Amino acid sequence: MKNITKVMMSLMLINCLNISNPAYANTSIELAKINIELYGVVTTASCGVLESEQEKYVKLGTISSKNLSQTGDQSAPIPFQFEMRNCPPDGSVTIRFDGVKDTDNIELLALENVTNKASNIAIEIRDQDKNRLAIGQQSTRFKVDADGHASALFYANYIVTKGQATAGSANANAQFSIQYD
Repeated sequence: MKNITKVMMSLMLINCLNISNPAYANTSIELAKINIELYGVVTTASCGVLESEQEKYVKLGTISSKNLSQTGDQSAPIPFQFEMRNCPPDGSVTIRFDGVKDTDNIELLALENVTNKASNIAIEIRDQDKNRLAIGQQSTRFKVDADGHASALFYANYIVTKGQATAGSANANAQFSIQYD
């Protein structure tokens, strides 16, 4: 116990000497600098699809591989629509679809890689005029009305990318994003 007391008293004395020494009193130690980047966007509105439409399921139906017998053959285009609210009044919006691109044609959406997957086929997204909208490309502009409402119509269909389509599961996933001004 006596030795511990001596050691503690010695340490306290050393600390007192360091504090009273002017060479140590004005010294500050900088351990590290951390840069913080803060960013964001301030908008007048928050344009988006109705909550009921945030998960969109488009049924492309069942089609015989006999009807998809050569490159370029397509199934009938199936319409699907997005209803948007809270957009800047009298502005415009565009929509972009992203997803896994087909290896034979990068403008098309690849099918999910599952057991018993159809082959030589992909999914094509089309704009309101039924022109192809390549995956990752912005759509044409859709007009927003005075109340901040907009409606966007698209189509989807199967398309043969090479040879003849073979039978199997033909599903795909895409994400969409809305840009408005």
